[in-house]
Amino acid sequence: MGLDDRSARASADAVRAGFAAGTPSALDRTAEDPGRRSAARLKTANRDQAAFFVVRLPGKRRSAPRYLRTALRQTGHMDICIAGPEDRAHLARLLWLNAAPDEQAKQSVESFAVDLAAWWTDHDDSHLAFVARVAESEFESEVVGMAWLALVPRVPRPGATARRSADIQSVFVVSEQRGKRIGSELVQAASEHALRLGAGRVTVHSGRKAVPVYERLGFAASRQLLQRPAE
Repeated sequence: MGLDDRSARASADAVRAGFAAGTPSALDRTAEDPGRRSAARLKTANRDQAAFFVVRLPGKRRSAPRYLRTALRQTGHMDICIAGPEDRAHLARLLWLNAAPDEQAKQSVESFAVDLAAWWTDHDDSHLAFVARVAESEFESEVVGMAWLALVPRVPRPGATARRSADIQSVFVVSEQRGKRIGSELVQAASEHALRLGAGRVTVHSGRKAVPVYERLGFAASRQLLQRPAE
């Protein structure tokens, strides 16, 4: 059975605090063992359209690692960690860059940063942001990518009162850093974090070009996960 809401939030806060830096995380161990992922890599019937994907964990739910750290994944000169309040301006910039030109024309990035801060204050119990930092020097780094994780409570069942689902949203990497698996590392970190907190599944609404990437990460098309688009 998954962690309850209080435990899940405490775990996320512990990660942000960066306890026991340098201790291998469950993310790294799972990445080395693809057998822990049970979802088959099914091909979508029509890749010209966006598709929903879902990944599940088999068997018993893994417990949280003994130690949690700020840097969940370290790949050479890149660190991936859960964003904190100090990253709001960086996240606003990435979200603004990921918006369509007509959306950018409606609001400046500075104004949007204020709105994002207010929104996140109201939703910090349900939304986490993962950021990728690339070292520019020994003392400076730049935030070059993000992936958001929304944790959604589900209706309880007897013996399982803390059920939740997870959805990955707004995955984006700046153009000059693409092709380096940064997006994949962000999605992997967010997915494993959600599953470790007790999510029964992780979903993502993928664009056509990103479908093969998500399939390589263990996501698969589901015939039972349906959507009804707005007219």
